[in-house]
Amino acid sequence: MGLMNIFGLNNLSFLGAGSYVDVKLPAGRSSIEGLLWKDWMNVWKFVMESQNGLCLLLCAAVYHFFPYDYEAAARWDAAVFVSRLQLNVLIVWGFYSACHVLSNFLSSRKFLPARYPNFADMFQMVFYCTLSAVQWTVWEYGFCHMLGRGYMPFQTDAEVLMSWENIAWNAALVVAVPYIRIIHFYWCHRLIHFRFMYKYIHSLHHRNSDIDPFAGVCMHPYEILYYFTTACWPSLYVNCSPFVWMWNLFHAMITPAAPHSGFEDHWSTDQFHYIHHAKFECNYGTGAICFDKMFGTFVDKFDVNVKEQYDKENIAKGKAQYMAITDDVLNVLPKSNDYTLHWMYCIASYYWVLANALGWDDTDYRLVAANLAFGPAVVGVVLMQTFGDINPLLWPFDKEPVGVCALHIAAGMLFSVVPAYHFAAGVLGGSAEATAYCQLWGC
Repeated sequence: MGLMNIFGLNNLSFLGAGSYVDVKLPAGRSSIEGLLWKDWMNVWKFVMESQNGLCLLLCAAVYHFFPYDYEAAARWDAAVFVSRLQLNVLIVWGFYSACHVLSNFLSSRKFLPARYPNFADMFQMVFYCTLSAVQWTVWEYGFCHMLGRGYMPFQTDAEVLMSWENIAWNAALVVAVPYIRIIHFYWCHRLIHFRFMYKYIHSLHHRNSDIDPFAGVCMHPYEILYYFTTACWPSLYVNCSPFVWMWNLFHAMITPAAPHSGFEDHWSTDQFHYIHHAKFECNYGTGAICFDKMFGTFVDKFDVNVKEQYDKENIAKGKAQYMAITDDVLNVLPKSNDYTLHWMYCIASYYWVLANALGWDDTDYRLVAANLAFGPAVVGVVLMQTFGDINPLLWPFDKEPVGVCALHIAAGMLFSVVPAYHFAAGVLGGSAEATAYCQLWGC
Protein backbone atom coordinates (compact mmCIF):
# COMPACT_ATOMS: atom_id res chain seq x y z
CA MET A 1 0.00 0.00 0.00
CA GLY A 2 1.05 3.67 0.21
CA LEU A 3 3.86 4.52 -2.18
CA MET A 4 3.72 1.03 -3.70
CA ASN A 5 0.41 2.07 -5.28
CA ILE A 6 1.38 5.65 -6.14
CA PHE A 7 -0.30 6.89 -9.35
CA GLY A 8 -2.51 3.77 -9.35
CA LEU A 9 0.39 1.38 -9.90
CA ASN A 10 0.10 -2.22 -8.74
CA ASN A 11 3.15 -2.65 -6.50
CA LEU A 12 4.99 -0.11 -8.66
CA SER A 13 3.99 -1.96 -11.85
CA PHE A 14 1.72 -0.85 -14.67
CA LEU A 15 0.56 -4.46 -15.04
CA GLY A 16 -1.36 -6.85 -12.80
CA ALA A 17 -4.99 -7.32 -11.81
CA GLY A 18 -6.53 -5.35 -8.95
CA SER A 19 -6.98 -6.82 -5.49
CA TYR A 20 -10.71 -7.36 -6.11
CA VAL A 21 -10.04 -9.71 -9.05
CA ASP A 22 -10.46 -13.45 -8.63
CA VAL A 23 -7.95 -14.68 -11.21
CA LYS A 24 -9.67 -18.09 -11.25
CA LEU A 25 -12.63 -16.45 -12.99
CA PRO A 26 -12.72 -15.12 -16.56
CA ALA A 27 -11.96 -11.42 -16.89
CA GLY A 28 -14.85 -9.21 -15.84
CA ARG A 29 -16.55 -11.85 -13.68
CA SER A 30 -15.21 -10.58 -10.32
CA SER A 31 -17.57 -8.45 -8.24
CA ILE A 32 -16.83 -4.72 -8.16
CA GLU A 33 -19.62 -3.82 -5.73
CA GLY A 34 -17.09 -3.56 -2.90
CA LEU A 35 -15.32 -0.78 -4.83
CA LEU A 36 -18.36 1.50 -4.92
CA TRP A 37 -17.88 4.77 -3.00
CA LYS A 38 -14.52 3.39 -1.83
CA ASP A 39 -11.77 5.86 -0.89
CA TRP A 40 -13.49 8.86 -2.42
CA MET A 41 -13.27 10.71 0.91
CA ASN A 42 -9.59 9.80 1.31
CA VAL A 43 -8.02 12.61 -0.73
CA TRP A 44 -4.55 11.05 -0.83
CA LYS A 45 -5.81 7.72 -2.17
CA PHE A 46 -8.33 9.27 -4.52
CA VAL A 47 -5.90 11.76 -6.07
CA MET A 48 -2.41 10.32 -5.65
CA GLU A 49 -2.98 6.55 -5.51
CA SER A 50 -4.77 6.61 -8.85
CA GLN A 51 -4.01 7.75 -12.37
CA ASN A 52 -5.15 11.21 -11.21
CA GLY A 53 -1.76 11.68 -9.54
CA LEU A 54 0.31 10.87 -12.62
CA CYS A 55 -1.89 13.03 -14.84
CA LEU A 56 -1.58 15.91 -12.36
CA LEU A 57 2.20 15.58 -12.47
CA LEU A 58 2.21 15.57 -16.28
CA CYS A 59 -0.12 18.57 -16.39
CA ALA A 60 2.09 20.51 -13.99
CA ALA A 61 5.08 19.81 -16.26
CA VAL A 62 3.17 21.08 -19.31
CA TYR A 63 2.03 24.17 -17.39
CA HIS A 64 5.63 24.93 -16.41
CA PHE A 65 7.44 24.20 -19.66
CA PHE A 66 4.68 25.21 -22.12
CA PRO A 67 2.79 28.09 -20.47
CA TYR A 68 -0.26 29.70 -22.03
CA ASP A 69 0.38 32.76 -24.22
CA TYR A 70 -2.46 35.11 -23.32
CA GLU A 71 -1.30 37.99 -25.51
CA ALA A 72 -1.18 35.78 -28.61
CA ALA A 73 -4.61 34.33 -27.84
CA ALA A 74 -6.00 37.84 -27.34
CA ARG A 75 -5.18 38.70 -30.96
CA TRP A 76 -6.09 35.26 -32.37
CA ASP A 77 -2.51 34.48 -33.40
CA ALA A 78 -2.87 31.47 -35.72
CA ALA A 79 0.80 30.45 -35.50
CA VAL A 80 0.63 30.14 -31.70
CA PHE A 81 -2.60 28.14 -32.00
CA VAL A 82 -0.96 25.70 -34.42
CA SER A 83 2.04 25.37 -32.12
CA ARG A 84 -0.23 24.55 -29.18
CA LEU A 85 -2.19 22.11 -31.32
CA GLN A 86 1.00 20.27 -32.26
CA LEU A 87 1.90 19.95 -28.57
CA ASN A 88 -1.55 18.68 -27.61
CA VAL A 89 -1.71 16.14 -30.45
CA LEU A 90 1.75 14.89 -29.47
CA ILE A 91 0.62 14.48 -25.84
CA VAL A 92 -2.53 12.61 -26.86
CA TRP A 93 -0.86 10.32 -29.38
CA GLY A 94 2.03 9.60 -27.02
CA PHE A 95 -0.07 8.85 -23.94
CA TYR A 96 -2.75 6.88 -25.78
CA SER A 97 -0.17 4.91 -27.76
CA ALA A 98 1.59 3.95 -24.53
CA CYS A 99 -1.71 2.68 -23.08
CA HIS A 100 -2.43 0.83 -26.34
CA VAL A 101 0.91 -0.98 -26.23
CA LEU A 102 0.59 -1.68 -22.52
CA SER A 103 -2.79 -3.31 -22.99
CA ASN A 104 -2.63 -5.06 -26.36
CA PHE A 105 0.95 -6.35 -26.09
CA LEU A 106 1.72 -6.71 -22.39
CA SER A 107 -1.63 -7.50 -20.73
CA SER A 108 -3.29 -10.91 -20.88
CA ARG A 109 -6.71 -10.84 -19.21
CA LYS A 110 -8.89 -9.42 -22.00
CA PHE A 111 -12.56 -8.89 -21.26
CA LEU A 112 -13.45 -10.22 -24.72
CA PRO A 113 -10.46 -12.33 -25.82
CA ALA A 114 -12.09 -13.26 -29.14
CA ARG A 115 -12.30 -9.63 -30.25
CA TYR A 116 -9.53 -7.27 -31.32
CA PRO A 117 -9.74 -3.98 -33.26
CA ASN A 118 -9.02 -4.19 -36.97
CA PHE A 119 -7.42 -1.42 -39.01
CA ALA A 120 -10.78 0.27 -39.70
CA ASP A 121 -11.60 0.32 -35.99
CA MET A 122 -8.23 1.82 -35.14
CA PHE A 123 -8.42 4.36 -37.96
CA GLN A 124 -11.80 5.56 -36.72
CA MET A 125 -10.67 5.77 -33.09
CA VAL A 126 -7.41 7.62 -33.86
CA PHE A 127 -9.20 9.96 -36.29
CA TYR A 128 -11.82 11.11 -33.79
CA CYS A 129 -9.32 11.09 -30.95
CA THR A 130 -7.25 13.58 -32.96
CA LEU A 131 -10.33 15.73 -33.63
CA SER A 132 -10.86 15.81 -29.87
CA ALA A 133 -7.30 17.06 -29.44
CA VAL A 134 -8.10 19.85 -31.91
CA GLN A 135 -11.11 20.89 -29.86
CA TRP A 136 -9.06 20.64 -26.65
CA THR A 137 -6.76 23.27 -28.17
CA VAL A 138 -9.73 25.43 -29.18
CA TRP A 139 -11.04 25.37 -25.61
CA GLU A 140 -7.64 26.35 -24.22
CA TYR A 141 -7.24 29.10 -26.80
CA GLY A 142 -10.74 30.48 -26.23
CA PHE A 143 -10.21 30.66 -22.48
CA CYS A 144 -6.83 32.33 -22.92
CA HIS A 145 -8.47 34.80 -25.33
CA MET A 146 -10.90 35.87 -22.60
CA LEU A 147 -8.08 36.27 -20.08
CA GLY A 148 -5.79 38.03 -22.55
CA ARG A 149 -8.49 40.52 -23.49
CA GLY A 150 -9.24 41.20 -19.82
CA TYR A 151 -12.80 39.89 -19.99
CA MET A 152 -12.26 37.78 -16.86
CA PRO A 153 -9.97 38.18 -13.84
CA PHE A 154 -7.48 35.45 -13.03
CA GLN A 155 -4.72 34.86 -10.52
CA THR A 156 -1.20 34.80 -11.91
CA ASP A 157 1.33 32.44 -10.39
CA ALA A 158 2.83 35.35 -8.45
CA GLU A 159 -0.59 36.35 -7.10
CA VAL A 160 -1.33 32.78 -6.04
CA LEU A 161 1.87 32.72 -3.99
CA MET A 162 1.25 36.13 -2.42
CA SER A 163 -0.98 34.78 0.36
CA TRP A 164 -1.78 31.53 2.11
CA GLU A 165 -5.43 32.21 1.36
CA ASN A 166 -4.78 32.17 -2.41
CA ILE A 167 -2.59 29.08 -2.10
CA ALA A 168 -5.27 27.22 -0.13
CA TRP A 169 -8.03 28.33 -2.52
CA ASN A 170 -6.26 27.15 -5.65
CA ALA A 171 -4.95 23.97 -4.03
CA ALA A 172 -8.51 23.11 -2.99
CA LEU A 173 -9.71 23.62 -6.57
CA VAL A 174 -6.89 21.44 -7.94
CA VAL A 175 -7.86 18.64 -5.55
CA ALA A 176 -11.54 19.15 -6.40
CA VAL A 177 -11.04 18.67 -10.16
CA PRO A 178 -11.21 14.82 -10.16
CA TYR A 179 -14.37 15.01 -8.05
CA ILE A 180 -15.88 17.63 -10.36
CA ARG A 181 -15.05 15.44 -13.32
CA ILE A 182 -16.89 12.45 -11.85
CA ILE A 183 -20.02 14.42 -11.04
CA HIS A 184 -20.02 16.24 -14.39
CA PHE A 185 -19.39 13.03 -16.32
CA TYR A 186 -22.40 11.22 -14.91
CA TRP A 187 -24.93 13.96 -15.62
CA CYS A 188 -23.48 14.83 -19.03
CA HIS A 189 -23.24 11.16 -20.01
CA ARG A 190 -26.80 10.38 -18.96
CA LEU A 191 -28.07 13.33 -21.00
CA ILE A 192 -26.42 12.19 -24.23
CA HIS A 193 -27.86 8.70 -23.77
CA PHE A 194 -31.38 10.00 -24.35
CA ARG A 195 -32.29 8.85 -27.83
CA PHE A 196 -32.58 12.33 -29.38
CA MET A 197 -28.95 12.98 -28.39
CA TYR A 198 -27.59 9.46 -28.56
CA LYS A 199 -28.66 8.64 -32.11
CA TYR A 200 -26.77 11.46 -33.81
CA ILE A 201 -23.98 12.19 -31.31
CA HIS A 202 -23.04 9.62 -28.67
CA SER A 203 -23.65 6.56 -30.86
CA LEU A 204 -20.30 7.24 -32.54
CA HIS A 205 -18.50 6.49 -29.28
CA HIS A 206 -20.42 3.22 -28.94
CA ARG A 207 -19.74 1.87 -32.44
CA ASN A 208 -17.24 -0.59 -30.98
CA SER A 209 -18.61 -2.62 -28.06
CA ASP A 210 -15.07 -3.90 -27.51
CA ILE A 211 -12.88 -0.92 -26.84
CA ASP A 212 -9.27 0.25 -26.98
CA PRO A 213 -7.49 3.15 -25.24
CA PHE A 214 -7.96 5.30 -28.36
CA ALA A 215 -11.71 4.86 -27.92
CA GLY A 216 -11.49 6.98 -24.76
CA VAL A 217 -12.05 10.29 -26.54
CA CYS A 218 -13.22 8.87 -29.88
CA MET A 219 -16.21 11.19 -29.77
CA HIS A 220 -18.45 13.19 -32.05
CA PRO A 221 -17.38 16.87 -32.11
CA TYR A 222 -20.58 17.82 -30.31
CA GLU A 223 -20.09 15.19 -27.63
CA ILE A 224 -16.59 16.45 -26.92
CA LEU A 225 -18.03 19.98 -26.71
CA TYR A 226 -20.34 18.95 -23.87
CA TYR A 227 -17.67 16.73 -22.34
CA PHE A 228 -15.18 19.60 -22.11
CA THR A 229 -17.67 21.82 -20.26
CA THR A 230 -16.29 20.13 -17.15
CA ALA A 231 -13.53 22.78 -17.32
CA CYS A 232 -16.11 25.52 -16.82
CA TRP A 233 -16.64 24.16 -13.32
CA PRO A 234 -15.24 26.22 -11.65
CA SER A 235 -12.90 28.29 -13.83
CA LEU A 236 -15.57 30.10 -15.83
CA TYR A 237 -17.38 31.25 -12.69
CA VAL A 238 -14.67 32.07 -10.12
CA ASN A 239 -11.34 33.89 -9.95
CA CYS A 240 -8.53 31.33 -9.80
CA SER A 241 -5.29 30.24 -11.44
CA PRO A 242 -5.43 29.23 -15.13
CA PHE A 243 -3.74 26.01 -14.00
CA VAL A 244 -7.12 24.85 -12.68
CA TRP A 245 -8.56 25.24 -16.20
CA MET A 246 -5.60 23.47 -17.79
CA TRP A 247 -5.74 20.65 -15.23
CA ASN A 248 -9.47 20.09 -15.73
CA LEU A 249 -9.13 19.85 -19.52
CA PHE A 250 -5.95 17.79 -19.28
CA HIS A 251 -7.69 15.34 -16.96
CA ALA A 252 -10.68 15.10 -19.29
CA MET A 253 -8.47 14.49 -22.33
CA ILE A 254 -5.95 12.04 -20.86
CA THR A 255 -7.65 9.92 -18.20
CA PRO A 256 -10.13 8.06 -20.49
CA ALA A 257 -7.27 6.13 -22.17
CA ALA A 258 -6.47 3.51 -19.54
CA PRO A 259 -10.09 2.76 -18.49
CA HIS A 260 -10.89 1.97 -22.13
CA SER A 261 -8.09 -0.58 -22.44
CA GLY A 262 -10.34 -3.62 -22.77
CA PHE A 263 -8.13 -5.59 -20.37
CA GLU A 264 -8.50 -6.45 -16.69
CA ASP A 265 -4.80 -6.61 -15.74
CA HIS A 266 -3.85 -3.15 -16.94
CA TRP A 267 -2.99 0.09 -15.14
CA SER A 268 -6.16 1.98 -14.14
CA THR A 269 -8.44 -0.44 -15.95
CA ASP A 270 -12.14 0.10 -15.33
CA GLN A 271 -14.48 -2.89 -15.33
CA PHE A 272 -17.31 -0.56 -14.31
CA HIS A 273 -17.14 1.44 -17.53
CA TYR A 274 -16.32 -1.56 -19.71
CA ILE A 275 -19.62 -3.11 -18.65
CA HIS A 276 -21.32 0.07 -19.83
CA HIS A 277 -19.84 -0.36 -23.31
CA ALA A 278 -20.81 -4.03 -23.39
CA LYS A 279 -24.34 -3.72 -22.01
CA PHE A 280 -25.15 -0.07 -22.83
CA GLU A 281 -28.10 0.55 -20.46
CA CYS A 282 -26.09 0.67 -17.22
CA ASN A 283 -23.07 2.14 -15.41
CA TYR A 284 -23.31 5.66 -16.80
CA GLY A 285 -20.98 7.16 -14.20
CA THR A 286 -18.16 5.76 -12.11
CA GLY A 287 -17.88 3.57 -9.06
CA ALA A 288 -16.12 6.15 -6.89
CA ILE A 289 -19.24 8.32 -6.55
CA CYS A 290 -21.87 5.88 -7.76
CA PHE A 291 -24.98 7.67 -8.94
CA ASP A 292 -25.88 4.47 -10.81
CA LYS A 293 -26.38 2.67 -7.50
CA MET A 294 -28.72 5.46 -6.41
CA PHE A 295 -30.81 5.37 -9.61
CA GLY A 296 -30.84 1.60 -10.18
CA THR A 297 -28.60 1.43 -13.26
CA PHE A 298 -25.60 -0.31 -11.66
CA VAL A 299 -24.45 -3.69 -13.03
CA ASP A 300 -21.82 -5.54 -11.03
CA LYS A 301 -20.26 -8.12 -13.33
CA PHE A 302 -19.59 -8.79 -16.98
CA ASP A 303 -21.75 -11.53 -18.45
CA VAL A 304 -20.73 -12.98 -21.82
CA ASN A 305 -20.92 -16.29 -23.62
CA VAL A 306 -17.82 -17.78 -22.01
CA LYS A 307 -17.68 -20.74 -24.37
CA GLU A 308 -17.80 -18.47 -27.40
CA GLN A 309 -15.28 -15.93 -26.07
CA TYR A 310 -12.81 -18.44 -24.63
CA ASP A 311 -12.85 -21.00 -27.39
CA LYS A 312 -9.23 -21.33 -28.58
CA GLU A 313 -10.20 -21.14 -32.24
CA ASN A 314 -12.23 -17.97 -31.67
CA ILE A 315 -9.40 -16.39 -29.69
CA ALA A 316 -6.98 -17.13 -32.53
CA LYS A 317 -9.39 -15.56 -35.02
CA GLY A 318 -9.81 -12.55 -32.76
CA LYS A 319 -6.07 -11.97 -32.47
CA ALA A 320 -5.73 -12.34 -36.24
CA GLN A 321 -8.24 -9.45 -36.54
CA TYR A 322 -5.85 -7.03 -34.87
CA MET A 323 -5.03 -4.25 -37.36
CA ALA A 324 -6.32 -6.39 -40.24
CA ILE A 325 -7.13 -4.42 -43.41
CA THR A 326 -10.88 -4.47 -44.15
CA ASP A 327 -13.17 -2.63 -46.53
CA ASP A 328 -14.98 -0.61 -43.81
CA VAL A 329 -12.29 2.00 -43.21
CA LEU A 330 -14.85 4.69 -44.13
CA ASN A 331 -16.69 4.05 -40.84
CA VAL A 332 -15.80 7.65 -40.01
CA LEU A 333 -18.53 8.84 -42.40
CA PRO A 334 -22.25 9.33 -41.57
CA LYS A 335 -24.50 6.31 -42.16
CA SER A 336 -27.80 7.74 -43.47
CA ASN A 337 -29.58 10.86 -44.69
CA ASP A 338 -30.58 12.11 -41.25
CA TYR A 339 -27.07 11.48 -39.92
CA THR A 340 -25.66 13.39 -42.89
CA LEU A 341 -28.00 16.31 -42.20
CA HIS A 342 -26.97 16.37 -38.55
CA TRP A 343 -23.29 16.38 -39.54
CA MET A 344 -23.93 19.24 -41.97
CA TYR A 345 -25.61 21.15 -39.14
CA CYS A 346 -22.65 20.39 -36.86
CA ILE A 347 -20.09 21.65 -39.38
CA ALA A 348 -22.17 24.76 -40.12
CA SER A 349 -22.50 25.55 -36.40
CA TYR A 350 -18.77 25.37 -35.80
CA TYR A 351 -18.08 27.48 -38.89
CA TRP A 352 -20.61 30.06 -37.65
CA VAL A 353 -18.73 30.31 -34.35
CA LEU A 354 -15.41 30.73 -36.19
CA ALA A 355 -16.81 33.36 -38.53
CA ASN A 356 -18.35 35.30 -35.65
CA ALA A 357 -15.13 35.16 -33.62
CA LEU A 358 -12.99 36.44 -36.50
CA GLY A 359 -15.42 39.19 -37.47
CA TRP A 360 -16.61 37.66 -40.73
CA ASP A 361 -20.16 37.50 -39.38
CA ASP A 362 -21.96 40.13 -37.30
CA THR A 363 -24.83 38.03 -35.93
CA ASP A 364 -25.56 38.69 -32.25
CA TYR A 365 -23.10 36.53 -30.30
CA ARG A 366 -25.87 35.25 -28.01
CA LEU A 367 -27.69 33.66 -30.93
CA VAL A 368 -24.50 32.01 -32.19
CA ALA A 369 -23.69 30.69 -28.70
CA ALA A 370 -27.24 29.45 -28.13
CA ASN A 371 -27.22 27.60 -31.45
CA LEU A 372 -23.92 25.93 -30.56
CA ALA A 373 -25.05 24.83 -27.10
CA PHE A 374 -28.75 24.04 -27.47
CA GLY A 375 -29.02 23.36 -31.20
CA PRO A 376 -28.00 19.66 -31.23
CA ALA A 377 -30.85 18.66 -28.94
CA VAL A 378 -33.41 20.66 -30.93
CA VAL A 379 -32.12 19.42 -34.29
CA GLY A 380 -32.00 15.85 -32.98
CA VAL A 381 -35.66 15.99 -31.99
CA VAL A 382 -36.65 17.53 -35.35
CA LEU A 383 -34.73 14.91 -37.36
CA MET A 384 -36.16 12.02 -35.35
CA GLN A 385 -39.69 13.35 -35.81
CA THR A 386 -39.09 13.93 -39.53
CA PHE A 387 -37.28 10.70 -40.46
CA GLY A 388 -38.77 8.47 -37.78
CA ASP A 389 -37.01 6.05 -35.47
CA ILE A 390 -37.54 2.61 -33.97
CA ASN A 391 -37.26 4.08 -30.45
CA PRO A 392 -39.00 7.00 -28.71
CA LEU A 393 -37.23 10.30 -28.04
CA LEU A 394 -36.51 9.49 -24.38
CA TRP A 395 -35.40 5.88 -24.89
CA PRO A 396 -33.95 4.03 -22.95
CA PHE A 397 -35.29 6.08 -20.05
CA ASP A 398 -38.86 6.43 -21.30
CA LYS A 399 -40.10 3.90 -18.72
CA GLU A 400 -38.49 5.71 -15.78
CA PRO A 401 -40.62 7.78 -13.38
CA VAL A 402 -41.27 11.21 -14.88
CA GLY A 403 -39.46 12.96 -12.03
CA VAL A 404 -36.29 10.89 -12.44
CA CYS A 405 -36.29 11.42 -16.20
CA ALA A 406 -36.86 15.17 -15.82
CA LEU A 407 -34.11 15.40 -13.18
CA HIS A 408 -31.55 13.82 -15.51
CA ILE A 409 -32.47 16.08 -18.41
CA ALA A 410 -32.44 19.23 -16.26
CA ALA A 411 -29.19 18.34 -14.47
CA GLY A 412 -27.54 17.27 -17.72
CA MET A 413 -28.44 20.60 -19.30
CA LEU A 414 -27.22 22.51 -16.25
CA PHE A 415 -23.88 20.72 -16.04
CA SER A 416 -23.00 20.54 -19.74
CA VAL A 417 -25.24 22.54 -22.11
CA VAL A 418 -25.56 25.80 -20.15
CA PRO A 419 -21.76 26.07 -19.59
CA ALA A 420 -21.24 25.50 -23.33
CA TYR A 421 -23.40 28.57 -23.93
CA HIS A 422 -21.56 30.59 -21.27
CA PHE A 423 -18.18 29.68 -22.72
CA ALA A 424 -19.13 30.50 -26.32
CA ALA A 425 -20.84 33.74 -25.29
CA GLY A 426 -17.81 34.80 -23.25
CA VAL A 427 -15.42 34.20 -26.13
CA LEU A 428 -17.64 35.79 -28.80
CA GLY A 429 -19.16 38.63 -26.77
CA GLY A 430 -16.23 41.01 -27.12
CA SER A 431 -16.56 42.45 -23.60
CA ALA A 432 -16.39 41.52 -19.95
CA GLU A 433 -20.17 41.98 -19.67
CA ALA A 434 -20.69 38.93 -21.92
CA THR A 435 -18.91 36.56 -19.51
CA ALA A 436 -20.72 34.45 -16.95
CA TYR A 437 -18.23 35.61 -14.31
CA CYS A 438 -19.22 39.27 -14.68
CA GLN A 439 -22.88 38.40 -14.79
CA LEU A 440 -22.50 36.57 -11.49
CA TRP A 441 -20.13 38.84 -9.58
CA GLY A 442 -20.07 42.12 -11.48
CA CYS A 443 -17.29 43.48 -13.68
